[in-house]
This record gives sequence, C-alpha cells and structure tokens, in this order.
Amino acid sequence: RIDGTNFPVISNGKLRITQANSGQCSGAFYKNVLDLKGGLDISFRVNFNSAGAATPGDGFSVFLGNAGNTNLASAPPTGGLWLNHGSSGGAVGYVGLQGALMAVEVIHNGNPKVSVMGATANQIKSATISDPYNKNSYYRLVIDPSSVSSASRGYKVFFSLTNSFTTTPLLSGLLTEIGLSDPSSGVVVGFTGGTGTNIFNTDIDSLSIFGVGLGVV
Repeated sequence: RIDGTNFPVISNGKLRITQANSGQCSGAFYKNVLDLKGGLDISFRVNFNSAGAATPGDGFSVFLGNAGNTNLASAPPTGGLWLNHGSSGGAVGYVGLQGALMAVEVIHNGNPKVSVMGATANQIKSATISDPYNKNSYYRLVIDPSSVSSASRGYKVFFSLTNSFTTTPLLSGLLTEIGLSDPSSGVVVGFTGGTGTNIFNTDIDSLSIFGVGLGVV
C-alpha cells in the first residue's frame, strides 16, 4: 500500500520512499500481518543520493503499525487515510501516522542520527551515526518474542556501512520504554519518508523480515 504527496516509486528495483524534491511526504507498508508475540527481525539497505547542491535530507522511518487500525486495514493500493500528508520535512511522514506503534527514524540534515520513536512520534532514544550519504547503509531492528519476560523483553537497533553488523547494537532498550505491547490483530511493517528544503532520493532494498505470519490486511 502506498500514499503521499509524492507516491513512492520503484526505481532500479528499489523502493524510492523520497525523491529529490522539496516538501514531500510519502509512505508504503506491506499488507502481510505479523504476530509480534513471535518476535521480529527486520533488516534492509538504504542509499541516499542526488541531493545536488542542497543539504541532504530529511530522512525516513521504518515503522510498525497496528494491523487492526481501520485506516491501515482498509487502505487501498494507493491513497487512503493512513498517512498524514502534512508530515513532510523532519517529521518524515511518521508524525500523525494512523495505527503507529513505533518507528526507527533516520534523519540526515547535516548531522545524521538514528532515533527510536514511540506511537505519538515521541523520541525514546537517539544516536549519531557516520554520514551515510552517497553510500550504502544497512539497518536492522530486532524485537524479542513474548517468551522473554516483560521485565527484560527488548529491542535492538543496528547500523552499519559495511553490510556486516557487530554484536553491539547502536540503540537498545525495553519494550516498556516505548509502550509497545502485542496487538491481537498483529502488526504491519512499512516505511515513511519526508523532505523539506533539504532533499535527496531515499532508495531502499535488500529487505528481509523474519516473523510469524497472521495473513494479510
């Protein structure tokens, strides 16, 4: 499912979640539903490019959404009511996202950082990263299964410029910090992106999602 002021496109086999134009907000999510109780392991590659003379920006998010949310569940292949078209620029399309549960955001804007965001786009944690512009950069989000006790059940976020993740995450914490629980309807995985005055193409590929399937929305 896709939506936005500029729809995401497929370019050379990659999901281009933002194009190098100003004032964009866009999003895409996969209709496959996953059971968060089984844990999740999501990894993908990103290439930011074509900013030209502008400062590269703004960025993107990979998000988990509640599959039981009406606007997500009823979203047509294009359009719908699940994405806030006003969340361009540094909001990277995640602010106001219907059914949002959490996200990992990557913002460039001359000072690249990765942040873990809650359901209301509240920042939980963040860390600066090496400049990923005009390079391949790699990201991974791991969420523990419910077989891990709630007191220690957590998440880990990894970042690399070499297609090889270390055993030490860039960011980690407890699901209780995010307020993330296991929705009975399951979750969907998607991406949002935004540009303001700062622009670039955001090209995503090599996506792998490991989890327990519950069907499709």
